[in-house]
Amino acid sequence: SNHHHRLQFHGDEGTVGATLFPSIVKFPRQVCSNEPMPKGFVPGPYNDVICGDRSKSASDHVGNRRFRITIDMSIDGYSKLTKKMDKTLAVIAVVDSIRTNGGHFVKENKKTGEWFEIGDQQAREKVGYAIRDVINILKKKTRSKKTTKKKNIASTTVPL
Repeated sequence: SNHHHRLQFHGDEGTVGATLFPSIVKFPRQVCSNEPMPKGFVPGPYNDVICGDRSKSASDHVGNRRFRITIDMSIDGYSKLTKKMDKTLAVIAVVDSIRTNGGHFVKENKKTGEWFEIGDQQAREKVGYAIRDVINILKKKTRSKKTTKKKNIASTTVPL
């Protein structure tokens, strides 16, 4: 069933139906924080999300790019949700969609070079921050469009 991966949130006035998120109903194994990855682990090219690293190589990592696309795809539905619980379920759905495709949210111990899984709690926080960041950027963009229109109408020069 392909529609589960599109991450669209439907329902009565922003209520998320559990049927849209089969992974929540199944309750996948809880991933605890700081779970070490197997020896010799290297983040996979597709689904692993590198966390806690703001370097260019981490943001260019395909898993991180896919993560950003997944976030972008869920913005529309998320921003229509009004209830906190629905927003939480939407965030969980994003984390689960990455995990169900074999992805991990991993962080490197810079001293030892070993990788560990950040766990569900931190993964959800990361997804929540990412979604809110995109929403805030979109709000700023629409705001700046409105102000430029106003300036043109008034045709006054306002020092920046």
